[in-house]
Amino acid sequence: MKTYYALVDCNNFYASCERTFQPSLRHVPIVVLSNNDGCVIARSEEAKAVGIGMGAAYFEVKPLVLMYGVRVFSSNFALYGDMSNRVMTTLQEFSPDIEIYSIDESFLKIRTEKDPLEYAREIRNRVWRCTGIPVSVGMAPSKTLAKLASKKGKAQGGAFCIDEVNRTKILEDCPVEKLWGIGKQHAMKLCRWGLNNAHLLSKADNNWVLNHFPVTVLRTVEELRGTPCIPFEMEPANRKSICSSRSFKHDVTDYHDLSEALMTFTARAAEKLRQWNLYSQALSLFIQANPFSGRPYYANSLTIPLPVATSDTTELSDKAAIVLRRLYKKGYNYKKAGVVLMDLVTEKGIQQDFFDDVDREKRQRLMASMDKLNKQMGRDTVRTLGSGINRPWATRRELLSKRYTTCWQELKTVD
Repeated sequence: MKTYYALVDCNNFYASCERTFQPSLRHVPIVVLSNNDGCVIARSEEAKAVGIGMGAAYFEVKPLVLMYGVRVFSSNFALYGDMSNRVMTTLQEFSPDIEIYSIDESFLKIRTEKDPLEYAREIRNRVWRCTGIPVSVGMAPSKTLAKLASKKGKAQGGAFCIDEVNRTKILEDCPVEKLWGIGKQHAMKLCRWGLNNAHLLSKADNNWVLNHFPVTVLRTVEELRGTPCIPFEMEPANRKSICSSRSFKHDVTDYHDLSEALMTFTARAAEKLRQWNLYSQALSLFIQANPFSGRPYYANSLTIPLPVATSDTTELSDKAAIVLRRLYKKGYNYKKAGVVLMDLVTEKGIQQDFFDDVDREKRQRLMASMDKLNKQMGRDTVRTLGSGINRPWATRRELLSKRYTTCWQELKTVD
């Protein structure tokens, strides 16, 4: 049995998620917008073809949208996150060794006697059949080569394998600045030495590379030769902090609206803590006025330690409220705010306080029940009153599609 690395990359992932539940959009140009419907963060191939650029402001591309009948969606992260989980779960059927690289990309370590190209096609077909998401699969002896194979696969029917036969040609066609792990400065330096493509770099002497570059570049060189050197990380790196923040669709001037926003951000961050079985030892808040409002500008932040590390939404919200009262100043147009939970530890790292009178076991059961209800019935089914009800400050998402997979009221129906 041979060992291969497979990189599975979802094609135009956000647009593909929208198409999965609206088949009539299969060949229609699609763009997805950022928070507050500000700029383009995802495009289908058809939208790229009509000239809509990544990161373009929505108001700037509106003429193209109207001219070519482009469908526009607000970012539906509840849908995208759940569809990502479904894709990753499907991939685990092929190998338990999976490294989730991003929301739409993951590495698999595969040991098989099958033809690797046929295996890549099998992965692609299975993901499509189980989730409706098109993917490109690249297989190779190392992660760096798998990256190249995945890009090649997008133009080769969705699957590609780099082997001893085709590797030289593919590396010759790859500029060194396009290599995964080679930054702009290193690429410029390599080009000055005449190593302007991946094949030439793979032939470089190891000692010469170490004398002129950090060891990470040598690892890339070895990977281009087909020797795995980049660690395979099945577990995510230890997180040090979690940030939840937003820019408001309208300037916020009322204290209660600002407080609701920060309590909501605190609740979001606390949910992530519990999801990852982590606890926070410090809390930081920041608020920022709109610098373009024509009124006085103000921005400030404050960090406080927590007596006992916690992931309790109610406890963290109480602390956030105390910090906000110290930060808030009347008379400013606030445009952005956020909370950062810091100094994260696991349960074993919690330092207890002798004078702590909180029933933490009871609080943990309460949070577990709240998370379970919100998972079953939809986000914010159960929430703290301090996070608000009407939420006039909430992010603008006027073009939002339904949460087809995570909300009972928005399930797809068949007439």
